[in-house]
Amino acid sequence: MDNNWKTATKADRASLYHVARAVADTTNLRVEAIMEQAFSHKLMVGTDYLSNFRSGAIGRPKAKLIHAWIAEHHAETAHAVDPRLFPKPHTDVWVDYLEKHAIRGRLSIARFDK
Repeated sequence: MDNNWKTATKADRASLYHVARAVADTTNLRVEAIMEQAFSHKLMVGTDYLSNFRSGAIGRPKAKLIHAWIAEHHAETAHAVDPRLFPKPHTDVWVDYLEKHAIRGRLSIARFDK
């Protein structure tokens, strides 16, 4: 997914629920608490609100807010659960590459003053 939540499919939004559920399970938060953090206000919703999110029927603007909050606060967990929705930033990919392929202790830097 290109993380354009304006065109997110129902399946994309349902996948976001699974990531939120995994974050909730690893942090002892409730999914509702994650949503409240993302929306910056207490949820005042009916009983089917969570089941709508689970099925992917949550609104796209709300999905965007939830995605942004999870990406900011729980990126590693989110990437582990769904790397398509939460790809690693390029800087993390470079660090991973260096960790795997760097040759240490063979480079020296010499400074030449004019």
